[in-house]
Amino acid sequence: MSAPSGWIEVAVGGLAAWLRRAGPGDGPAVLELYESLGDTSRYARFGQATPRLTATLRRSLTDFGPDPLWLAFDGASAGRCVGEARVVRSRHGGPAELAITVADAHQGHGLGAVLGALALADADAGPITVTIAADNGPARRLAARAGVALRWQDGAHVGRVRQGPPHPYDLGCAS
Repeated sequence: MSAPSGWIEVAVGGLAAWLRRAGPGDGPAVLELYESLGDTSRYARFGQATPRLTATLRRSLTDFGPDPLWLAFDGASAGRCVGEARVVRSRHGGPAELAITVADAHQGHGLGAVLGALALADADAGPITVTIAADNGPARRLAARAGVALRWQDGAHVGRVRQGPPHPYDLGCAS
């Protein structure tokens, strides 16, 4: 099965995925992705135990706003959202934050790196940072491949993502 017209078809680590920017009507697919995450993945994404998605969190995940949000859909299941990456501007004037989420069964294949590269390439925000939970080894390795210097701050690893559109090869996700 091929990706629909206008989508990007990728194969990373043996995984076939279809990528595109989020649009109106994608909220339910994004919520389904987050609802499907196990406890460890939710902790890694939110930096705290998140046994359920509160109404406030559900609104924030589906309020795409002006910043780019890239979605990945499983190429085999033709429609299930299996990942997303977004750059979120600070409401307090600080740097924007890159956030990447990949469904449990699709982690470790390089999909997060591709999604992150696309979100960064689209971002027109000023400085962009990442905040990574202390025990999120995969995210720390991705940051290292991308050349992000992490420092320990307030119980998490924090680093500034370089400006300019990175290429997926820069993130070490292409062989």
